Order: sequence, then structure tokens, then C-alpha cells
Amino acid sequence: MALLTTEDVLNKKFQYVKFREGYDQDEVDEFLDEVVSTIYSLQMENQDLKEKLEAAERRVAELSNSDFSPA
Repeated sequence: MALLTTEDVLNKKFQYVKFREGYDQDEVDEFLDEVVSTIYSLQMENQDLKEKLEAAERRVAELSNSDFSPA
């Protein structure tokens, strides 16, 4: 399943159900499941990237503070 884009969310249209007002509950639930999955994936990726950035910043600080001089 591909991750949703903001356009997917903004442009999503639900079909009306005959004989009662409102949207098809199953269709809405399925779409919300996709939204939740996408948000969760993005949160996990964001956390991973933050950790990598922090590690890279620590490494830069270590190298900047060392007596290492490139030739």
C-alpha cells in the first residue's frame, strides 16, 4: 500500500449511501485506516531521521573538538 499524499486526503470523495443520509461507513473506515497507517509511517520515519541527525551532529562536534588536522 502506497503512502497517502496531502492531495489524496484533500481530494478524497466518499459515495453517498441510498436509503439513508451520510457516507458509506465501511469506505470511510477503510480510508481512515490508510490515513492512520500513513501518519504512523511518517512518524516512525521522522523519529529515525531525528536520531540520525543527532548522531551526525554529535560526530561533527567530536571531529571539530579533536586534534585531527587533515593533511
